[in-house]
Amino acid sequence: MVALPTAMAVAAFAWGAIWGSFLNVVIHRLPRQESLLTPPSHCPECQVPIRWYQNIPILSYLALGGRCAGCRTGISVRYPLVELVTAMLTLAVWQAIAYNPLVPSLTIALGLFAFQFLFVAALVAITFIDLDTMLIPDVISLPMIAVGLFYGFAAGQYFNVVWLDSLIGAGAGAGIIALVILAYLLLTGQEGMGWGDAKLMAFIGAFLGWTAIPFVLLVGSLQGLLYAGLTLALGGTLPEDPDDVEAAEAEAREATQRAGELLEDLAAAGEAMAAGAGDGAASAPPQRPVRKLKVPFGPFLALAALEWLFFSYWIGQFFQDIFRL
Repeated sequence: MVALPTAMAVAAFAWGAIWGSFLNVVIHRLPRQESLLTPPSHCPECQVPIRWYQNIPILSYLALGGRCAGCRTGISVRYPLVELVTAMLTLAVWQAIAYNPLVPSLTIALGLFAFQFLFVAALVAITFIDLDTMLIPDVISLPMIAVGLFYGFAAGQYFNVVWLDSLIGAGAGAGIIALVILAYLLLTGQEGMGWGDAKLMAFIGAFLGWTAIPFVLLVGSLQGLLYAGLTLALGGTLPEDPDDVEAAEAEAREATQRAGELLEDLAAAGEAMAAGAGDGAASAPPQRPVRKLKVPFGPFLALAALEWLFFSYWIGQFFQDIFRL
């Protein structure tokens, strides 16, 4: 067993926080097809460059009171949140590796840490990009499939995931999502999920192996449904399909035109009645069916993948106990 001194734990946390700061850049710039390196970090409001001591992960946000040092514009709390989440996940990765009895040396532990750090960092970036844009960038997911397959070949034995498990996991993850997309398309004429989800599942399956696929799909789906249900129950809103939004706007324009025609027809019956009828006709926006609402699935697949990464032993024990009953 590799020892886990306090210094290594602190180093792992700091490493994650530093890269979490870079992930903020990726999350903001990658969907906009901007360079990740230039220009240097700056306030999007006043364009003033952020000095190094104002860019210390988590601490600078607290020291500045969550505001830009130049124009005092508020900074989204998501920035330190991404840094903190990445730092905590990185620490959890190191701790899991350090206490793994199958890891024989510090050198191998560091190699495993590098692979699994890439895994969690990619999931963090994908999660927040998908929440913002409802898109999962291929530039992250596709290379990570190759990294995951190499991980299974080179080091998977330390986590009981050999190269064949990774290969089957990548194919099964993508294949199941592809079947769901095609089946839903045949039944409804719409894509219920995006192809980015299929590539994400291939990435997850390559790292975690095929045994993780049922759990990730089932629990990811349940968590997504729970999120959608709670959001709607609490009066929140969910994004809609852009095509459906365009159709709804067309319906609203037609309703407005019909209301105008109705006003003209009822003018002879009295100005007040006509105004009342017009208000009633114009104030009834078309209701959008729930199936038209969209929930980004990637974040919930990523969350389920992290749950399997850290708790797969206990999850396996739980299901074994259930089947014994």
